Amino acid sequence: MKRGHAFPSKYLGRVDVEDSPLVCTIAKVTIERLEGEHGSDDKPVVSFSDQSKDLILNGTNWDSIEEIATTGGVTDPGDSDCWTGLQVVLYFDPNVRFGKRITGGVRVRPTEGHGQPATGSKQYDEANPPPAGDDDHPF
Repeated sequence: MKRGHAFPSKYLGRVDVEDSPLVCTIAKVTIERLEGEHGSDDKPVVSFSDQSKDLILNGTNWDSIEEIATTGGVTDPGDSDCWTGLQVVLYFDPNVRFGKRITGGVRVRPTEGHGQPATGSKQYDEANPPPAGDDDHPF
């Protein structure tokens, strides 16, 4: 048994993607106060519509999702509020560093469809408004 299985976390980590990558659909990004070795800190956290665990975002993974959103045709890829419905792959990268140590960790890459919104998800903006009477729009 691996440590991550003995002491499960509510957040996605290496143990969740070590054996095989996960294709996930972004539901939302929120800011959560997280406790760490040096006190508490506010961090962006991604929730997925098809995963029970969330992913704490670091700068590298934020940049990866933003790039996927850009190639996926998201109207404002720099705004995490526009990432809803975007599909990404979470995978284990053995070269991830934590401080000075190489620990391995979760990284984000595009799906084969390059992050296109999941089938059935809607991406609306001012140029592409929702149909009349549709209450499932993001603005």
